[in-house]
Amino acid sequence: MIVKRIGNLFKTLSGVDRADYIALLCIAATVPIAWRLAMWAMIAFTVTSVVQLCVSRQLGWKTTTTGQRVLMALMVLFFIIYLISGSQSVNQSYGWSTTEGKLPFVLFPLTFVLADKRYLTRDRLRLIFYLLWAVLTIRFLIEFIAFAVKVMQGDAISSLIGENFSQLHHTYYALYAMVGAAFLYSELMRRIERCGWDKRCWWLLLAAVPPIATVVVTDSRTGIICAALLIAVGLLDYVVSQRKWKLLLVGALLLIAAVAVYQVIPSNYQRFSLEIKALRTGQESERMIMLRSAAETAAASPLWGYGSGDYEEPLQQQYLRNGYAMGHEHQQGSHNQYLETMLECGLFGTLTLVAMLVVPAWTALRRKSGRRFVVSSIMVIAITIFFESMLGRQMGIIFFCFVLSMLMLFIGRTQEYAPTK
Repeated sequence: MIVKRIGNLFKTLSGVDRADYIALLCIAATVPIAWRLAMWAMIAFTVTSVVQLCVSRQLGWKTTTTGQRVLMALMVLFFIIYLISGSQSVNQSYGWSTTEGKLPFVLFPLTFVLADKRYLTRDRLRLIFYLLWAVLTIRFLIEFIAFAVKVMQGDAISSLIGENFSQLHHTYYALYAMVGAAFLYSELMRRIERCGWDKRCWWLLLAAVPPIATVVVTDSRTGIICAALLIAVGLLDYVVSQRKWKLLLVGALLLIAAVAVYQVIPSNYQRFSLEIKALRTGQESERMIMLRSAAETAAASPLWGYGSGDYEEPLQQQYLRNGYAMGHEHQQGSHNQYLETMLECGLFGTLTLVAMLVVPAWTALRRKSGRRFVVSSIMVIAITIFFESMLGRQMGIIFFCFVLSMLMLFIGRTQEYAPTK
């Protein structure tokens, strides 16, 4: 049944559209595995878009909505700001390196300017995110089996969880997982509203276990915050929309269970407790010193920043002034994308970054289409980049641009479109 439904999604597509769609699916499948593979899939998607233009001889710009055009313009503007910032830096080598890394902010909008993407109906977009979830789930299961084998061989659990659980950086892993969980939440509510609670709803609920388990086992504070908010929003949404007020008690029991589980994990992995303890004693944790140092550095040059090639040196000097020698020794960044962008490009770059997050959420709420998935995904991304500079690596940049583009397409896509073969 599933194979037949997937086959139907390809059946009405022309050859070039089919190739274009396969390239998009490859991006979703490779981002959680290796960013280099995702980069090649992104390049393939750009090539198929050029071929689409040659075949149709019509710019895709005419088929885009106002919201999509605004987002595309913001993404290109973000790249231009980095281009100016990098070109004006004293350290030209590093400045141009950061600029080149932001090329996906041009390539993804370019594909929608060049090519007609109306074949990307809501069902085809849903398959893209189901594939993302499936790859993440398979990766987690493989790593969990390896974890279980090592435990049976006598290795300490405390040495296998957290950052040691996977070779993939735990914050990026958590971001991918939580966007997948946000999609499952929207699918679950969609199913409930259409058919009521049935067997498929239980399967969707079960499918959310691997993404939630991912953030718990990798001990990602950002992921745990996102997961907690997503569960709270989902439960409240279900209670209010279905008028199941007794489920509030279930929510309270889940909260108690979560606290109990947190209390039994090794103390060195109770990262929230360590932060709270530091605040109560009047001390600053390393993360808080980093954020304060970055904010103080950015405040000294708020409008244009220091340049994408030169911002690290003033930040490192601020670490020394604030007594954070470890940050200077290891050349640590701010671990906050908003502050990082402020340091590199100033207020204009930061406002553009925020606007890229606001536009999809605002458009979805205004058009009342795809609201659950779009808003919950933006919530996950916005929180994650507050705790990590996600746009400093290709594994974050490609995912960020890819998801934003797909979210804007997701809004309002309902009807089937069959281009002429």
